[in-house]
Amino acid sequence: MTVPTMSNMRFLKAKLNLYPNWNEDKKKLDCFYQFALDPKKIVLTFEKIGFEVLEIKPYDGFKGLKDEMGLLKPLLQKIYESDNLLLRVIRKSIDIIVKPFSSHMTLFILRKK
Repeated sequence: MTVPTMSNMRFLKAKLNLYPNWNEDKKKLDCFYQFALDPKKIVLTFEKIGFEVLEIKPYDGFKGLKDEMGLLKPLLQKIYESDNLLLRVIRKSIDIIVKPFSSHMTLFILRKK
Protein backbone atom coordinates (compact mmCIF):
# COMPACT_ATOMS: atom_id res chain seq x y z
CA MET A 1 0.00 0.00 0.00
CA THR A 2 1.30 3.48 -0.79
CA VAL A 3 -0.10 6.70 0.63
CA PRO A 4 1.00 10.31 1.02
CA THR A 5 2.47 10.55 4.50
CA MET A 6 3.54 13.07 7.07
CA SER A 7 7.30 13.23 6.67
CA ASN A 8 9.53 14.70 9.35
CA MET A 9 9.52 17.92 7.33
CA ARG A 10 5.72 18.03 7.27
CA PHE A 11 5.52 17.28 11.01
CA LEU A 12 7.94 20.16 11.65
CA LYS A 13 5.96 22.56 9.46
CA ALA A 14 2.73 21.53 11.22
CA LYS A 15 4.31 22.03 14.64
CA LEU A 16 5.43 25.51 13.57
CA ASN A 17 1.87 26.29 12.34
CA LEU A 18 3.08 26.81 8.77
CA TYR A 19 -0.01 25.20 7.24
CA PRO A 20 -3.29 27.06 6.81
CA ASN A 21 -6.22 26.27 9.07
CA TRP A 22 -8.81 24.65 6.79
CA ASN A 23 -11.66 24.53 9.28
CA GLU A 24 -13.20 27.94 8.69
CA ASP A 25 -12.02 29.25 5.33
CA LYS A 26 -14.12 27.89 2.44
CA LYS A 27 -11.71 29.34 -0.18
CA LYS A 28 -8.80 27.39 1.32
CA LEU A 29 -10.93 24.25 1.52
CA ASP A 30 -11.66 24.53 -2.21
CA CYS A 31 -7.89 24.37 -2.83
CA PHE A 32 -7.47 21.18 -0.77
CA TYR A 33 -5.05 18.78 -2.47
CA GLN A 34 -4.69 15.63 -0.36
CA PHE A 35 -4.39 14.15 3.09
CA ALA A 36 -0.98 13.15 4.41
CA LEU A 37 -1.22 10.32 6.93
CA ASP A 38 0.95 9.60 9.95
CA PRO A 39 3.01 6.45 9.18
CA LYS A 40 3.02 5.39 12.85
CA LYS A 41 -0.78 5.54 13.01
CA ILE A 42 -1.04 3.54 9.79
CA VAL A 43 1.12 0.79 11.27
CA LEU A 44 -0.84 0.76 14.55
CA THR A 45 -4.17 0.63 12.70
CA PHE A 46 -3.14 -2.31 10.52
CA GLU A 47 -1.55 -4.19 13.41
CA LYS A 48 -4.81 -3.85 15.38
CA ILE A 49 -6.73 -5.56 12.58
CA GLY A 50 -4.31 -8.45 12.30
CA PHE A 51 -1.60 -7.40 9.86
CA GLU A 52 2.13 -7.55 10.36
CA VAL A 53 4.42 -4.98 8.82
CA LEU A 54 7.04 -6.52 6.56
CA GLU A 55 8.57 -3.30 5.29
CA ILE A 56 8.13 0.47 5.44
CA LYS A 57 9.83 2.44 2.70
CA PRO A 58 9.55 6.22 2.38
CA TYR A 59 10.08 7.53 -1.13
CA ASP A 60 9.91 10.54 -3.43
CA GLY A 61 11.89 12.78 -1.11
CA PHE A 62 12.60 15.26 -3.89
CA LYS A 63 8.88 15.78 -4.53
CA GLY A 64 8.25 16.19 -0.82
CA LEU A 65 11.02 18.77 -0.62
CA LYS A 66 9.77 20.57 -3.73
CA ASP A 67 6.17 20.70 -2.51
CA GLU A 68 7.11 22.02 0.93
CA MET A 69 9.83 24.56 0.07
CA GLY A 70 7.93 27.66 -1.00
CA LEU A 71 10.88 29.87 -1.98
CA LEU A 72 12.77 27.11 -3.80
CA LYS A 73 9.71 25.53 -5.42
CA PRO A 74 10.11 27.18 -8.88
CA LEU A 75 13.72 25.98 -9.20
CA LEU A 76 12.98 22.55 -7.77
CA GLN A 77 9.94 22.20 -10.05
CA LYS A 78 12.14 22.78 -13.13
CA ILE A 79 14.57 20.12 -11.95
CA TYR A 80 11.68 17.77 -11.12
CA GLU A 81 10.16 18.07 -14.60
CA SER A 82 13.41 18.05 -16.57
CA ASP A 83 14.41 15.24 -18.92
CA ASN A 84 18.00 16.51 -18.99
CA LEU A 85 20.30 13.68 -17.91
CA LEU A 86 22.41 15.86 -15.60
CA LEU A 87 19.34 17.29 -13.89
CA ARG A 88 17.85 13.81 -13.53
CA VAL A 89 21.07 12.66 -11.81
CA ILE A 90 20.96 15.71 -9.55
CA ARG A 91 17.29 15.05 -8.75
CA LYS A 92 17.97 11.39 -7.91
CA SER A 93 20.99 12.29 -5.75
CA ILE A 94 19.01 14.90 -3.81
CA ASP A 95 16.15 12.42 -3.48
CA ILE A 96 18.39 9.82 -1.84
CA ILE A 97 19.77 12.38 0.62
CA VAL A 98 16.48 14.05 1.64
CA LYS A 99 14.11 11.05 1.47
CA PRO A 100 14.37 10.24 5.21
CA PHE A 101 13.35 13.83 6.05
CA SER A 102 11.01 14.91 3.27
CA SER A 103 9.44 11.86 1.65
CA HIS A 104 6.15 12.51 -0.10
CA MET A 105 4.86 8.94 -0.01
CA THR A 106 5.49 5.79 1.99
CA LEU A 107 5.22 2.20 0.82
CA PHE A 108 3.89 -0.22 3.42
CA ILE A 109 4.26 -3.92 2.79
CA LEU A 110 1.84 -5.75 5.05
CA ARG A 111 0.73 -9.35 5.50
CA LYS A 112 -2.36 -10.71 7.19
CA LYS A 113 -1.32 -12.87 10.16
